[in-house]
Amino acid sequence: MREEPPVFPNKLAGSFGSYLVYEANKLNQQYKVVTYVNTTSQDAAAAYPQFMYESILRTASGNPNFQFKFYTEPFPILQKYKDKDKVASNQALILVLAVGLSIIPASIIGGILYEREQKLKHLQVISGMNLFSYWLVNLLFDIIKTLFPIGLIILIMYFFDLKDFY
Repeated sequence: MREEPPVFPNKLAGSFGSYLVYEANKLNQQYKVVTYVNTTSQDAAAAYPQFMYESILRTASGNPNFQFKFYTEPFPILQKYKDKDKVASNQALILVLAVGLSIIPASIIGGILYEREQKLKHLQVISGMNLFSYWLVNLLFDIIKTLFPIGLIILIMYFFDLKDFY
């Protein structure tokens, strides 16, 4: 069962524009009006003149209780706009993920710089550590440090049903 659309509220008429009544001849029942409409509302162009027409009909008919209802119902959103919205949200997600994932190499480089500054590698080599094992352990640690956030991101995308990404 379809519900009746809401009535456009008459009390909000002043926020949509203004009127200029440049001829009001009650004897001949001729009324000439210019409507200035604030188009920031999608319904203003149709609704705002209706308020003046209702006032004119009240005056012309001599019935102060005369009223006719104005219903408004928006058109459905077109698929091309839904697609544009989806592309925009995808681009925003990619940007946020790129910024977040760029922090990982920065933290790895920070560790390398700290190690170089404190001469930790030199100390370990003097103590008898094999260089191949040093670089292999650093590489594995950096890979694990990168895989954990990426795996977490993929898991979150899966749970939020973002099929375009995982």
